Amino acid sequence: MRFFRCFSLCTHLNYKISNLMKTDTAIIKLAQITSRAKADGTYPIVLRVQFNGRKEKYLNVSCPIKYWDKKNEIIKKSYANAAALNLILKEAKDKVIERKYQYELKGMQYTAAMLLDDSLHIKKDLCGNSIVLYDLVQRLIEERHLQPNTIKNYRLMMDKISQYSGKNPKTMILTEIDEKFARGLAKWLKSNVTTPTQAEGTINVVCSKIASVWNYAISHNLVSADLYCFRKWKYNVDYRPSEIKKALNRDAIVAIETKFSQLTIVDPFDLSMAYKAEAYSKLQLRYTREFAIAIYLIGYRLQGLAFCDLADIKVDDVTTETHNDTEYYVIHNVRRDKTNVPVPVVLKKDMIGMVLLDCFIQTAKLRDGYLFPIYQNNLHEYNYDTPKKRANALQTAERLVNDNLKQLAVEINKEVGKELISPNITFYSMRHTFATIYMSNPSANPVHLATMMGRSVNGIYRYVKSLQSVDDIIDEREKIFEQYD
Repeated sequence: MRFFRCFSLCTHLNYKISNLMKTDTAIIKLAQITSRAKADGTYPIVLRVQFNGRKEKYLNVSCPIKYWDKKNEIIKKSYANAAALNLILKEAKDKVIERKYQYELKGMQYTAAMLLDDSLHIKKDLCGNSIVLYDLVQRLIEERHLQPNTIKNYRLMMDKISQYSGKNPKTMILTEIDEKFARGLAKWLKSNVTTPTQAEGTINVVCSKIASVWNYAISHNLVSADLYCFRKWKYNVDYRPSEIKKALNRDAIVAIETKFSQLTIVDPFDLSMAYKAEAYSKLQLRYTREFAIAIYLIGYRLQGLAFCDLADIKVDDVTTETHNDTEYYVIHNVRRDKTNVPVPVVLKKDMIGMVLLDCFIQTAKLRDGYLFPIYQNNLHEYNYDTPKKRANALQTAERLVNDNLKQLAVEINKEVGKELISPNITFYSMRHTFATIYMSNPSANPVHLATMMGRSVNGIYRYVKSLQSVDDIIDEREKIFEQYD
């Protein structure tokens, strides 16, 4: 009997203690795990959530025990890069607290695991206070979820730095890339890349990626902004982009539209705008002239949308909406590859707009569901099931388009009797064309232009209203098209 009374008493005490540990709201704290040392002698910091049990998430930040301030839940100032590390810790904790409030305000039930999993997406262990070039690039790529082509440019940057300096990016400190180093690298690239055009392009890509890594490190308080290697030297002034990306004028766009009509429409003066029999099938193949000229005009009319962004549009993303008694094709939340900024794009459903889009809308489900046949091989089959294969498909398709655009430019120039379009035209020139023609309008707004094109305008958003609706987008884009449609 005594045994059972003792057992009952212990059970009762455990129950009371358990109830005392339970709270009506989650308790969120930062803590150091002192029982698990890392190879460098530091101890990891975790985010701990106490709510009907306890869950922890490692934050990939660590420090020696003596530098951890348990009471204030911060790393002491005397530890190297304490400010940057504490910022990482604070941001993580704030995210979980914010998520907790969201659940509670909506009266929704949650668990400790839900708070951590919904709020934090911790990647593989990277040194939180590292300013090693390779570590910074890896963190930047993972946090921004970059596309394969953009990642490829960061790899190119590290490769060229390694070739120039003879140093491994895995051991190179970012602050070694100062203004003197960057200028020397640019000169070396100019002397060691095959043609002036290629050199200019490579220099701009490499320097822009160096600038991106520097800005990332500055924004995370890992390095001082005073040390920024491009603070005084403007590489994009000394090494201007080649004429290959030069914008076209309105006359050139009109000439391209005329050529498109000649290639694809039976009779441009017939309001039915019927397709030529062979043109309809050729538009579905990425290696034809018909597709090249169509996708160029579509990109232009869809607010200068980049080739990689066009490739990712699915036919189910396209709707038809009426605004101010005019019909438009509308594609909501198209995400710009470089900035991941969502923006609606619209195309007026006029004669030329219907000829440009309807054939792709009608055939997309017969292909692979993508609006445009960019991720297809020349056998008209979809087989790009990995990011690498998709990146190769994208590169191949854009090269085919550029080759055909150059041939079309020669033909158009011959027909009009002058060089209206550069024989070195590329698809990318379309974005410059859209931006240039838009800004030539007296009421143009550069912030609205950045919004339409899915580009970042950094701090300008704090001072000027950005475009939020399809109506806003339509009002701005018509500043281009109303003058010659």
